[in-house]
Amino acid sequence: MCGQMNIVDDATLQELMEELGVDDYPAPSQPQAPLFKPSQSTLMLSQDQGQLSASHAQWGIHPSWSKQLLINARSETISEKPSFQAAFQQNRVLIPCQGWYEWKAGSTSSNKDKFLIEPTTHQALLMAAVFYPEQNQFVTLTCQPNDALKTVHHRMPVVINKRDAKHWLSADPTSAKSLFLSEQQNSYKILPIAPAAQNLSLF
Repeated sequence: MCGQMNIVDDATLQELMEELGVDDYPAPSQPQAPLFKPSQSTLMLSQDQGQLSASHAQWGIHPSWSKQLLINARSETISEKPSFQAAFQQNRVLIPCQGWYEWKAGSTSSNKDKFLIEPTTHQALLMAAVFYPEQNQFVTLTCQPNDALKTVHHRMPVVINKRDAKHWLSADPTSAKSLFLSEQQNSYKILPIAPAAQNLSLF
């Protein structure tokens, strides 16, 4: 799930950064398209000596044993899987965005319908992720969807409330796990994307 994000450096993102106390963050090296895909780089929040800091990192890792890019990790097993365990314990990060895209089976077996998922509050949100500093790459976390979103997909991103941002970044792993479902029941808009605007490529 969550194979593409909606990221725009607009007033909602700027407001979120101000509320988090991140006064200075790097501008993208090129204009950020609203449709952000795996293997591309985007804004990432981490913690440095108790303060939030912002940098750019690439979405997805490619372990030697995998034939494809890994972009998501299940929150239920994040502390058990060798590929994610150390990153979850030591390098939790946050990805600011305005929403994400999902697909579901369409009216025929050969097509899928695409949807944009956004908070009804019209505010930017923070996706939970784990970071791999050696490669400057991250993987986002997923959980069970709420009742509304399960009509579109069987997974959703783990969303962290802005008031819990520093706790997610610095808490011990057991305490961090308590945040996995804290924002699951939030209300989201499910907006269909016109077929002419659909690009179903994940990469």
